[in-house]
Amino acid sequence: MLVRNTKKLAKFVLNFIIFGILILAALYVSIGRIAVNAVDHFNEDLTELLTSSLGTRVSLGELKGSWNRFDPTITVSQLVIGSINDPAIVIGEITFRLSFWFTLTERTPVLSEIHVNGLSLALEQSDDNSWAVKGLPSSDASFSFDLILDSAAHVEEITLENLDMDILGLRSTHHIGSELNLPLKLRRSEDERVISFPLLVERVGDSDSAGSSRVNLSGVYTGDLRDLSNIEANIYFEMPQVQ
Repeated sequence: MLVRNTKKLAKFVLNFIIFGILILAALYVSIGRIAVNAVDHFNEDLTELLTSSLGTRVSLGELKGSWNRFDPTITVSQLVIGSINDPAIVIGEITFRLSFWFTLTERTPVLSEIHVNGLSLALEQSDDNSWAVKGLPSSDASFSFDLILDSAAHVEEITLENLDMDILGLRSTHHIGSELNLPLKLRRSEDERVISFPLLVERVGDSDSAGSSRVNLSGVYTGDLRDLSNIEANIYFEMPQVQ
């Protein structure tokens, strides 16, 4: 009799826990959908936060939110860093997908997908041979790669389309762009990450230049970037002679 009552109690407790989890999940999705749909109301707050963090002017176009299963997705259009007349970085549109499960287990925000359409910037070489993004103020604060590495361990896909980047060296200037309908891509395939970075490189201001040259970085790797000793990779790099 005692055993039977114990089994009934255990079954009741288990059903109660499952029911509670389902209720919490439903509340999370419902509240999350409301918050995500109202994300554009936080445009000004986010702009002020980014401006303060980067130490330069930041402007945002439109913020849009959507929901994919348990994961919120945020899209930012016309992200401009720097002055309006001569911006340092311009992003046409960038979309983030935040992984609910991995954010919960890692206890830090984890992005499972990042899609960028339209990225414009210039890297400039200084007299001491260091490189920096042209137009961004110098800062003594060190950049933390923790969020990037935490996300890289669980990323499903990263894409970059319509890249427009100038490399302003002391001796020469090159323009780097992405090929039409061939985005830079990193995607997950089972336990592997597949890399495909096709680029067009052109030397600017050289009358003897034969136009753009195709550079391609491709391959696969396995492992967690937070522990480089466990990384296994097969990477292929094709590059013409670029002066």
